[in-house]
Amino acid sequence: KPIGQIVKETLATPYGLSTLDVEDPSDNKPARVTLYALKDPKNVASGNKKISRDNLSWKVLGGGLECSGMDLLKFGIKLSDAQIVSSDSLKKMMSPPQSDSSYAMGCNVAIENGVKVFAKNGGQPGASSYIWCIPEKRMVMVVLTNRQESGGASTLGKSLRKIVLNSAAAKKQKADLIVENFKRTGNPVFKNGNWEIPFEF
Repeated sequence: KPIGQIVKETLATPYGLSTLDVEDPSDNKPARVTLYALKDPKNVASGNKKISRDNLSWKVLGGGLECSGMDLLKFGIKLSDAQIVSSDSLKKMMSPPQSDSSYAMGCNVAIENGVKVFAKNGGQPGASSYIWCIPEKRMVMVVLTNRQESGGASTLGKSLRKIVLNSAAAKKQKADLIVENFKRTGNPVFKNGNWEIPFEF
């Protein structure tokens, strides 16, 4: 079977990841972002320039897949909840084959603030991605950018991870707002250059 069909049949369709697909530059998808690079790679203030998308179809399972940020987040949650692979397989996946390594089965692993984290980054010219998961706490975070530069989504994701896991600093703080019965009331809408998500609580 073509690899795209296998991805659809084994991951995308059964787990409700409708945007997960083989990245095919010839397939014009309206929701696909434009890719950028810095005009001057040494100067962030130089502004952006549009760049062409690489054809990654030759390495589909090694970096040639695409999906929305929401579907990548759902993938991380379902993986952490042992819905895609079993709990035993997830533990094996998070166990480096060599004890002195931080790289396990397709992901980086670390112990931070007493919890085991697994993470994965990726990138191509004009794009950068990062996902980290903590199965025991049901925590998943995704960072995506449409401009690749030094560090990119990975640097931001690691910084956010440290903030989130530094719970000791927040122990004596009182909540500014407690939200109950949060419910999304409609689909996200792009309006005036921003995404708006209707909700009530």
